[in-house]
Amino acid sequence: MAFDERSQQPRDDALADLTERLPQALLDAQWYGAEEGQLCDGRKAITEVMSRNLAGRVRGRIEETIQDGSRVIVAFRPEQPGQLDRPVDDGIAYVVVTIRDGHIIELKGCADRAMALAYVQADGQP
Repeated sequence: MAFDERSQQPRDDALADLTERLPQALLDAQWYGAEEGQLCDGRKAITEVMSRNLAGRVRGRIEETIQDGSRVIVAFRPEQPGQLDRPVDDGIAYVVVTIRDGHIIELKGCADRAMALAYVQADGQP
């Protein structure tokens, strides 16, 4: 994640930074959407979706991260929530990232904070 050196606050280009580093971190990952039946399968497909989002000017800030073992909840606040084709909770999109041996193996979009916390506590049942 990119931080402003002086304030230690997330910079606006944190999503761009993540997208640039993501392909190296993905390991045959699956990205389950916030709504039933949505699946993006594999490094190439996930990278393409992230790149399209960035090219479409989906910008924002990572507001918070919460780590619980091998899972990290990422709270992303888009500048324009209406640009997203997924549910947001009070303007924030939640994704649970699962990491194994230093690689991302799964991403799970969640409709709200409570769902993200429940997903982590249930040991990630998509």
